[in-house]
Amino acid sequence: MRVSRILPVVVVVALAAGACTPSERPMDARALIEAMHARYTGIRPGSITFVQTTVMHRPGAEADTTTWYEAAVPGRLRIDFAPVEAGNGAIYRDGELFVRSGGKVVARRAEVNPLLLLLMDVYQFDPSLTIDTLDSLGVDLGTIREAEWEGRPVWVVGAAEGDERTMQFWVEKERLLTLRVLQPVGGGTAIFDARVVGHRAMDGYYQEDSIVMYVDGRLYQEEYYDSIRADVDIDPALFDTATTYVTRPYWR
Repeated sequence: MRVSRILPVVVVVALAAGACTPSERPMDARALIEAMHARYTGIRPGSITFVQTTVMHRPGAEADTTTWYEAAVPGRLRIDFAPVEAGNGAIYRDGELFVRSGGKVVARRAEVNPLLLLLMDVYQFDPSLTIDTLDSLGVDLGTIREAEWEGRPVWVVGAAEGDERTMQFWVEKERLLTLRVLQPVGGGTAIFDARVVGHRAMDGYYQEDSIVMYVDGRLYQEEYYDSIRADVDIDPALFDTATTYVTRPYWR
């Protein structure tokens, strides 16, 4: 499976809950981000590895199922596509995306993975960094409203009611988990809609184990996670794009 030229590679990373109670209304998105960070400081794992079953849906074609091996630390994510011996995959690192083919970097561009930011980094980074990154993505942090999503009360940041064409994210009130992220892609010609549909309780926090993605309302990708391990000792060299691409993820 190749990395899309217009769609972010979305992957799962650990989630945690926030500091304010469900009845409290954050003054703005900045307060919400601070609450999300504060609730599980020191509890959320600093690294995670997992095996992802990826189901791709393309118009006029049968669903295509592949396996991805993934490792993440705050701000960095490595994806190895099966068969890993082929050396194909991607690395998100500090606001850039590196696409690998045959063990070599074949594409590099500035790109923030919004799910890495809102499903992992928000609980690890200083809130000011998360806020600055969201601002750089064009999220209107001054707009926050209440709504309901799949039977759960949520905070919606970045868009007014009825607007699903603007960059925004939806956070469950009770546990302060990011449940939905919408992002314009392809120069704003399409809307990418990622929805977290499953979680499992881990050691003091919640871990999503399934996400579905849509493009303009059409099912695009499903992700299901297994062999999830937290606080894995990950060598920083795993994210080094200047060295020889490791043919098999050593954490396996």
